Amino acid sequence: MPPILDKAKSWEIYRDELERQGAALQRRLPAIAEQAEQVAQQIALDPAPLLYLTGSGDSYIAAVSCQHSYRELAGLAAWAVEAFDIEPYHAPLLGAGSLLISTSISGRTKTATASLAAARARGAPTLLITNSAGSPATLLADHVIVLDVPSIDTSGFIPSTMSYMAGMVAQHCLALALGVRLGKLSGAQAARFRNELERALASIDALLAAHDEAVRNFAARLAGRTPFLIGGGAGYGTALFGEAKVIESAMIPINVQHVEEWAHIRRFLTGLHSPSIFLATPGRSYARMLEIMRDARAQDTDVIAIAEAGDAEVAAVAHEVWPVPKLTFETLQPLTCAIPMELLAYWCMLQRDVRPFYADVRPIATGLTLPPHKDLL
Repeated sequence: MPPILDKAKSWEIYRDELERQGAALQRRLPAIAEQAEQVAQQIALDPAPLLYLTGSGDSYIAAVSCQHSYRELAGLAAWAVEAFDIEPYHAPLLGAGSLLISTSISGRTKTATASLAAARARGAPTLLITNSAGSPATLLADHVIVLDVPSIDTSGFIPSTMSYMAGMVAQHCLALALGVRLGKLSGAQAARFRNELERALASIDALLAAHDEAVRNFAARLAGRTPFLIGGGAGYGTALFGEAKVIESAMIPINVQHVEEWAHIRRFLTGLHSPSIFLATPGRSYARMLEIMRDARAQDTDVIAIAEAGDAEVAAVAHEVWPVPKLTFETLQPLTCAIPMELLAYWCMLQRDVRPFYADVRPIATGLTLPPHKDLL
C-alpha cells in the first residue's frame, strides 16, 4: 500500500488509534494473560535462564521499558538488546541456559527473524510476541504470544502507538506468570499486580482527555525549540518512546537523556532554548530526578514533569506538571506516562503542519521487513 499523503487523513488515523487503544488493550488483556500463563508453564526454568528481550523500533523500546518487570516479579536476569545486535554480538553467549524473547508486530521484521534464527541455531529457546499469527517469525519461535490488537497501521505509513503499548502488556503478563510459577509472588501479590495493570489500562481515556489541552499548548510554545526528554529506570523507555513518536510524526530532532547522563552531558545544552520533560514518577530514580530538575530550573530551563497526581515535591520544582495516576509498581508506569508522549507527537505534528513519516515519500533503500511469505526463511 502506498503512503497516505493526505495530511488531514493521516492525522485522523493517528488520533483514532490514540482514542481506541485503551478499550482495545483492556479487551485483549485476558487473552494475552492466558497465553502468557500457558507459555510460562512450558518454559524450562531450572536453571533460571538469562532473558534476552529483543526487537527493533517500538518493540525494542518496549523491551527497555519492561526488562525491570522480569527482574522484580520473577527474579530473572533480563536485558533489552536491539535485535540487530543478537547475531553479530551476542550469539556466542546463547544456549540452552538463555531464552530469547523477540517482539515483531508484523512478524516480518528482518532483525527479529535474524535474532530468532541465531538463537535457535545455538540451542536457545525462543519466544515471539507478535500481532501476526502465521507470519514468518513464528516458524522460528518455540512459543508464540499473539496480541491480536486492532489499529496497528503497518502499511499506510502512520506511526503506531498500539504496538508499543500492547507489547508492554504482553511482557508484563509474561513476567507476572513467570514470577508466579517460580514462587516469587504469592497469589495476593500477583492479584495486586494484575489489578494495577488493569487500572493503568483503564486510565488511558481519562489521561488523553486530561492532558490534551496542556500538551497542545506546550507544542505551540515550542516555537522551533528542541525539547529534551529525561528518564530513568522504566521511565527511560518512556522517554525513548516519546522521541520515536515525535520524530516519526513531526520530524523534530528531540533529545533523550538518561537522568544521570543529563548531569554529565546534556546539562551543557540546557537553558531557555531547551524545554525539558522529566519522567518524575515515584521509584528508584525519583530522588535523582528531583535533583536534576532543580539544576535544570536554575539554568532557566522550562521544566515540565510527568509525575504522580498530587506530588507536592515535583510541583514545587516544575513549571508545569502533567499528572498520572498513582501506581504501586514502578514497572507499570510506562503504560500511563506514554499517553502525554503520544499527545506530544500528535500536537507537534499538527503544529508543524506536516504528514507523519514524511521521509518515506522517498523511502530508504534498506528494507526493514521480509515479504509476507513463509518460504523466505
